Amino acid sequence: MPMGKHAGHINGTMTVLDVLSAWRETETVFRAYEKETGICVLCNYLFCTLAETAVLLEIDRERLVADLTKAIP
Repeated sequence: MPMGKHAGHINGTMTVLDVLSAWRETETVFRAYEKETGICVLCNYLFCTLAETAVLLEIDRERLVADLTKAIP
């Protein structure tokens, strides 16, 4: 897991919790996907990887990672 805001990068093998813990501002992205899918990512997929989450939500993994990456400073 990244040790700071600028260390490492977001990738599909990270869990939702890993991303949220390292970059709190990504919560807005997860909330946007909640609105889009009708499923609370933070309630249901906190311990899933981003790749698993994308499959479960039937969304594009690359789009999810890109949206999360854009949210971090």
